[in-house]
Amino acid sequence: MNTNSKCALVTIAVVALSVSMALGQEPRKAPVADETLAPGQVLGVVGLHVRDADGTDAGRLWDVLVDRNGEPRAVVIDYGGVLGVGRRKIAIAWNAVSFAPGDAAHPIRLALTRQQMGAVPTFAYGSVPVTIGDGR
Repeated sequence: MNTNSKCALVTIAVVALSVSMALGQEPRKAPVADETLAPGQVLGVVGLHVRDADGTDAGRLWDVLVDRNGEPRAVVIDYGGVLGVGRRKIAIAWNAVSFAPGDAAHPIRLALTRQQMGAVPTFAYGSVPVTIGDGR
C-alpha cells in the first residue's frame, strides 16, 4: 500500500469519527449480538412511491432526515413535474408520514394533499434552515 492510500484510509477514519462526534454520537462499537429479522418484519422505504392524503401518487421517498440525537425529523420527497421535468425535492415532517408495511401497494402515506405539498419550499441539502411541511 502506498503512502497516498494510507493517508486516504486515515483521513476517512478521522472524518467518520469527526462526524460522529459532531452529531453528539459515540463512535460505533461492535454489536453485542446478532439479530435475525424474518421476511416481512422490516420495509426498506427509500425509493418507494408515496401517496398523499387523497390517495394520489405524490412522488418517491428520497431520504430520511435525522437530528443530532439520531431521531427521524423529516422525509425528503421527490415531488411534482411531468416526465421528470419540473421535479423538486421537499421535506415533510416525520409526524406527517405514516407507514403501513402490510399494504404492499401503498406502504407510505402523507397527511398532506398535493396542494399543501405545492406550498412547501424546495429542499436542498446543506440549506440552513431546513423548512419542513407538516400540513398546517
